[in-house]
Amino acid sequence: MATLDLKPSEMPHKFNFAVDVIDKWADQRDDLQAMHWVSQDESNTRHMTFKYFSRQSHRIAILLDQLGFGKGDTMTMVLPRVPAWLVCYLCVYKKFD
Repeated sequence: MATLDLKPSEMPHKFNFAVDVIDKWADQRDDLQAMHWVSQDESNTRHMTFKYFSRQSHRIAILLDQLGFGKGDTMTMVLPRVPAWLVCYLCVYKKFD
């Protein structure tokens, strides 16, 4: 398992999971797997990379900008537990944190 060892003096003053973890690992290697998703009935599986989550969350952040959403706006996200849920979650952290 990969880890990031930081001294207290190297710790960021503000931590943003989407940027500091997802985007950081996405920049390391294009094929670095972030998730192996299996549907509830086990009929579908997907392997998704950090690059995928970084790129998709960035695309949705741009869409939210175009729709006029800004920091402090209230949003509700209703999705089943599918990979798109995590993409939206990361987008909110990336855009509004």
